[in-house]
Amino acid sequence: MLFRRRKPHIVHHQVDEYPVEVSFKPIRNMYLKVSRRTGEIRVSAPMDASLKVIRDFVLSRRNWIEKHLSKPIKSLPELTYKEGEVHRYFGLEVPLKLDYVNKNINAYLHNDAIVLRIKTDYDTEKRGMVLDHLYRKELKKMAGELIKKWEPVMRVKVDELRIRKMKTRWGTCNIRDRRIWLNLHLAMEKPEVIEMVVVHEMVHLLERLHNKRFYQFMDHFLPDWKERSKELDGRVC
Repeated sequence: MLFRRRKPHIVHHQVDEYPVEVSFKPIRNMYLKVSRRTGEIRVSAPMDASLKVIRDFVLSRRNWIEKHLSKPIKSLPELTYKEGEVHRYFGLEVPLKLDYVNKNINAYLHNDAIVLRIKTDYDTEKRGMVLDHLYRKELKKMAGELIKKWEPVMRVKVDELRIRKMKTRWGTCNIRDRRIWLNLHLAMEKPEVIEMVVVHEMVHLLERLHNKRFYQFMDHFLPDWKERSKELDGRVC
């Protein structure tokens, strides 16, 4: 569908997890700007550009957008997943124990240790995948409970929660689909830090931009959110 306009016009459009301000102007090419301070993404587009073309344009520059939204999250130390190696688990430091099996591959917490049930030929990558499965399951469970806790307080509704590894963000919120994504690495952080990220993303359902109104909501719902954010170098997306 084409939009034909005679005068410059601004619309707000959701492209996956990105809220985008689109300015239709009498120009030939499309331009993209990202505000590091507010996280706002702005697109200047020709007057007859379709929303599909704009969406494809934004997504084609996803890597550039992520690079400019925030600096990379501090990388984790190199892990070997060997017996006795210490791993972070929801704010705790717990040792790894290996249990070699031929079936029922999984990971679980037992007696203040993470037990990896793996085959003897599992390399570092496969061992990491087994532990990630535990992190994903437990993080989704905890975050889901937090969402249920905060929905009636904030008077918003989250339709979907997903977990994935992210290099520059702790969480994102797709406002249109009311979908929240959390960084898998949050499973290493304290529960109160996870709660802060969940509330942060849910506030985007009330205010999409990182502006004064957004932070007023954060101060109202979670007055100590700044202290909690220090655990993540003070950065939450």
